[in-house]
Amino acid sequence: PAGVTLTVEAGVEILVESPSGGFEVYGTLVAAGTPASRITITGSACSHKSGEWAGIYLEGGLCAATLRNADILWGKDGITAEAGAVAVLDSCNIFNHSHYGVSVLDGASVTIEGSKLWENGVGLDVRNSEVTVSNSSIRYNGTGVELDVSLDESPMQAEITNSVIANSGANGILIEEKAKPEIHDCSIFSNGESTPGAYAMRLLSYSAVDTIHAEGNFWGVGNTTDAAIRALIYDHEDDESIMAYVGFTPWLTAAPQTTKGR
Repeated sequence: PAGVTLTVEAGVEILVESPSGGFEVYGTLVAAGTPASRITITGSACSHKSGEWAGIYLEGGLCAATLRNADILWGKDGITAEAGAVAVLDSCNIFNHSHYGVSVLDGASVTIEGSKLWENGVGLDVRNSEVTVSNSSIRYNGTGVELDVSLDESPMQAEITNSVIANSGANGILIEEKAKPEIHDCSIFSNGESTPGAYAMRLLSYSAVDTIHAEGNFWGVGNTTDAAIRALIYDHEDDESIMAYVGFTPWLTAAPQTTKGR
């Protein structure tokens, strides 16, 4: 409840037995592992599969969470912050969740640093909220990142820098309604290559008129011309009902040093 702090010590492993089990936090959660003694929260099955437990839910304006050097594995949703909750994820692995790796909803604010969001249904889902992502890896998901602002009064600020968004089965980055992210110094490649209608970056039902700022990114080996990068993006040039373009000039001809190895 609000006003209560739960501390998970370094090295602790929590096995959740029930598909409906997990954490529901209105107060404060501190799960601070170390590089040598990480925290693990996962399902209890001997042979794992996605959806073994419900996830970690952070709810309300009195909720604050810090997860550091933590592995959150094999749930339905990894971490969901909503309704004003504030969270910091530092050096976390969010793997193998059937729905979302990280969801940021309804006025929540989440900072993700040095983390991996891999093999989830959607790696990162942000709706009418704020998120900052840096030095992170979002790979092997169904969709890499979904960003959606449907409310005029939404506080959304989405900034993704020095990160890798790659190997998504469908779209790498899906931007909807009025979302206006800033995406720079990232490596964005190998997204949706086997899925018809999927793109590295796609605007969907997009009604805002401002340019989406995605300058200074690397778009993959061989994608170093205007035409090649343009083919990876779906915006006003492809559908006149979409009101904005994606700005990608200038681009990088090689992966930034800060994203190599991710």
